Amino acid sequence: MNPNNITMPVTDDQEFDHFIRIVTDDELDSLVLKEYFKLVYKSPVGKLIDQQDDGTVMIYHTRDTDHCYDIPLTTNISKIDGDILSRKLLTIFPFDFSIEASTANANI
Repeated sequence: MNPNNITMPVTDDQEFDHFIRIVTDDELDSLVLKEYFKLVYKSPVGKLIDQQDDGTVMIYHTRDTDHCYDIPLTTNISKIDGDILSRKLLTIFPFDFSIEASTANANI
């Protein structure tokens, strides 16, 4: 898996049981998405990335007027890993976004 070469199909109906997702008002450019993926990939959550059979590691979809960028995972992440990853994302992205993830307890 190469974090510099992410495959990201567009879908309206893909759902994952285990994921980390950022949700934004505006569509993000590829450089920002690479930074998002690299940060997840290099974190403890990176070992949980569930690369799909076709090489896909990130899924783009819309929800109402929001833009969603999902990274499918093999299992839920811990609340601690989710909090750490959230703080790192908040320090590098200058725009408004929310973070959603499947965790052992509940979505963060």
